[in-house]
Amino acid sequence: MINAILGINQAHVTLRSRVELSAPIFLLELEEAGSIDNIKLLKVDDTSAATDRTNKLTIEIVATLGAEDLDNGKVFIKPGDFNYRIFESVDATLDITGKKLLEVGLLSYKGDDIAETQYSPTITDKTFIPS
Repeated sequence: MINAILGINQAHVTLRSRVELSAPIFLLELEEAGSIDNIKLLKVDDTSAATDRTNKLTIEIVATLGAEDLDNGKVFIKPGDFNYRIFESVDATLDITGKKLLEVGLLSYKGDDIAETQYSPTITDKTFIPS
């Protein structure tokens, strides 16, 4: 599972054992959970070293649709849960037809409103009577 925030995210995924290409380009497909209408496909950069155990993919979540640049890993999504699929490709074309699927998972984006993510306890007195 990838927990994402507004801005630049480093997703650590294990793709090395499944990659067949010598210099793959990774494509990330995001599908809003429960909806087949909201699907985004973007190219993500792998910033890991050849000796790293995991791949570090850079995903940037931007605040406005106008700042979205899918060719450069910048995506505009609303808060929520997204199913993701990562494909390897020989080119940067945003098309997954015939591409090898490497990993599937869940990306969770809670949004940028700090009030959404802070815990606000409510105190309620309860009396339990044993039966």
